[in-house]
Amino acid sequence: LEGGNKNTRDFVSAWFEKVNIWHLKEQFFREWFRSGNVFLYRFDGVVPPTQMKKMTQVYGSDATNKLPLKYIILNPETILAGGDLLFNSPTYYKTLSEYELGKLKKLDSEEAKSLFKSLDPETKKNIKNAAGGVTQIPLDPNRLSVLLYKAQGYEPMGVPMAFGVIRD
Repeated sequence: LEGGNKNTRDFVSAWFEKVNIWHLKEQFFREWFRSGNVFLYRFDGVVPPTQMKKMTQVYGSDATNKLPLKYIILNPETILAGGDLLFNSPTYYKTLSEYELGKLKKLDSEEAKSLFKSLDPETKKNIKNAAGGVTQIPLDPNRLSVLLYKAQGYEPMGVPMAFGVIRD
């Protein structure tokens, strides 16, 4: 970090530490070289007004009280592309495993409750009525970053780097 002033560099460094950016970087490149398909999903959180006031005093920020709190790399095997016929602007869906589906039906953890609460009514209904079948959650395109290695406009997924050297 070279730009900005000391306060902004301190803020960004603290935020990188909070979101565990170095671990995320390792996961990103491991998936990039393994499959060529990285689906990075952002979770935002609301910073309580008292903490936001402290942050603005310490770091001189005039940010809103909503900040990215966590990033995860989604398993490309569980992602489906849908929507546009030619994949020019696909809608991506996360396919739920039986375990994930069970957790969302039981709502036995704060994480499951929080995730279920954030879903649209149609998806909630599908989860409640699912009987072990395939259930999908639409991924918010504003929180999803998709990086596909050497994917053409008509391809829903990228091609792994090592694909060209693997024998048929």
